[in-house]
Amino acid sequence: MKTTLAGFNPGNIISDSVFTNKSTMTEAQIQSFFNGKVARCLGGRDENNEPIVCLKDFRMNTVSRPGDAYCSGYSGAANESAARIIYRVAQACNINPQVLIVMLQKEQGLITHTWPSAWRYRIALGQGCPDTAPCDPNYIGFFHQIYGAARQMQIYMEGRWFQWYAPGRTWNILYNPNASCGSAPVYVANKATSALYYYTPYQPNAAALRAGYGNGDGCSAYGNRNFYNYFTDWFGSTQGTRGENLRVGGDIFFVSSGVRYHVTPDDWPEFEAKFGAFRTVGSVSQYVDGGATSRFVRNMTTGVIAYFDGGKTHRFASCDLVAAWGGSCDRVVQMADGDFARIGAGPEMTPFARVAHAGTVHRISGKTLIPLYDAAARIAANGGKVDPYAAVMAPASRSKFTVSSRMQFAPGQFVSASGTSEVYLATQDARLLHLSSWDLAQDLGLNRVKLTVPASALNGYSKGSLGAVFVCGGKTYLPSGAGLSLLTRGNTTGIAATTLDAATCGRLNLGGAPITTEAFVRFTGTDAVLHVTAGVTRHVASTGQVRSLAGGVYPKVTQLRAGSASAFTAGAPYMQAGTLVRANGTSEVYLVDGLTLVHLPTWDMATAFGLAKTSRIESVAALSSFERRPALTSTVSCNNVTFAAAAGRFTRITAPAGTAITALAPVTCAALGIK
Repeated sequence: MKTTLAGFNPGNIISDSVFTNKSTMTEAQIQSFFNGKVARCLGGRDENNEPIVCLKDFRMNTVSRPGDAYCSGYSGAANESAARIIYRVAQACNINPQVLIVMLQKEQGLITHTWPSAWRYRIALGQGCPDTAPCDPNYIGFFHQIYGAARQMQIYMEGRWFQWYAPGRTWNILYNPNASCGSAPVYVANKATSALYYYTPYQPNAAALRAGYGNGDGCSAYGNRNFYNYFTDWFGSTQGTRGENLRVGGDIFFVSSGVRYHVTPDDWPEFEAKFGAFRTVGSVSQYVDGGATSRFVRNMTTGVIAYFDGGKTHRFASCDLVAAWGGSCDRVVQMADGDFARIGAGPEMTPFARVAHAGTVHRISGKTLIPLYDAAARIAANGGKVDPYAAVMAPASRSKFTVSSRMQFAPGQFVSASGTSEVYLATQDARLLHLSSWDLAQDLGLNRVKLTVPASALNGYSKGSLGAVFVCGGKTYLPSGAGLSLLTRGNTTGIAATTLDAATCGRLNLGGAPITTEAFVRFTGTDAVLHVTAGVTRHVASTGQVRSLAGGVYPKVTQLRAGSASAFTAGAPYMQAGTLVRANGTSEVYLVDGLTLVHLPTWDMATAFGLAKTSRIESVAALSSFERRPALTSTVSCNNVTFAAAAGRFTRITAPAGTAITALAPVTCAALGIK
């Protein structure tokens, strides 16, 4: 027990911040504290034949109280423990639960009593029980005592109704209810001290101070003295203790504001660096047990939760981010404001972490840590903002995560494995898309820059090819020379389009002029126009054929670099309209009519159309994609006008009913000279 009250200041018995810090103890910690103070309750019956129940075992049904300007209210419940009542009232009324615990001890000794009479609970805190009059019946009962006292403390501190011990002034405060014992001037420094004097309006005299916990003389009063004694013995300084490291045997504890935390070997370097070498003591049982340390710390005054790393505190913006780091806002090291400030603030926490000092930065994704290759990858993963701060994840947190074997690069980044020449586009969804030519990279609007990385950096990727047509957000695009153009009408059926992830698509310029007709391309170094269709590119034989394919208008032809041709699959070229062809190894001859083949029944029919009796031989594959049509007749229709063919001349006629007429495409009519 304390033998001296060194440090006791009658004008500043307890600081406002400590008095109103509702977060010093959880319900479980309060219950553990009670259990530790009474090893065995004697039980039995008291002098009024009522059951004897010690505080650690006390339970009662509580009632609801409405919220007001002083407390947020209380919802009554059945069978609540004393620890739960104290915790809930502390939260509702913003009072340090340690204050209520100390008041229970100084008023009725309930914390350590092993055979408390039932009446002690009814007037547990002396709330509504003045020294000179009976107790107010409205405050009888343990719950009413706790809630009423906590609420009353807030009323006292408000200073609206009680002003005769107002802080910031000097007051003559009595030593004893007996006014003849005298008084002495006291400068009341803060609201919490004034509240204690409203509650117990006496200061200890010299005899009371000399006596420690004992009796002084006939003019001694002990309420505020004992408050100070119990608080400092059980919870540390009433002014908010400076955190320190204490050693008991082979164990080291960090103590702040009356709570002890067992320091783990992993955490010791951080706590030693800021709070110094340990001080050896005989026991730390007087402090509330907070469990083991962690790097998740909380400022008990401001409520800020931070990560303790690298000699600084790094603030978490939300409990969700705490959880992302493998922590919990409910399981932190509570630090007094002064201790928290001693560490000093560093950059705020982010969803990025290192697993070793100066090591690779990882993006936290669920329970996986994804390594980021370089600053460009980090900036991109941070939404294109600045290179994010990444604290070092302590081993206790690190053990909750799996480190991905796949290195993540910046969107749009080309990579090569050391010792190889193949270049790949590394996507954010773990694919390596082979780049056939740097020309294609430029036509996509990407830089001709690659990273040469160890082969191990490409672990976890699957390989594919970077085609020439792309899907972003469900829409199909074609390279336009410096970006991508949307295909709004082009025939994309069968095209082996490369679907890109959202991040890579975001790196591309999708703002090229939309292609509203069939898609056509031309490569540098050649005038050939290619139709992009059915998964291939097909050389178009003439301007008229281009118009025909595009629906009667000459379309935009996208100019691409020569090397980009390798990204397209070349198909069979279109044949010249108005010419005769046959498949290799066959005897059937056809007239090329735009995109169809019209069967030539006889060579005499060729003569009628002014065509030589010869045909170009094409591969079976080249003709396989053309539609085959019935036999050519000598009566044809061009642009809705009917003509009769004879000896290479075409005469306009009105065909008799029932005449077989072959409709020809405008491009074929033009090629044959039908006007």
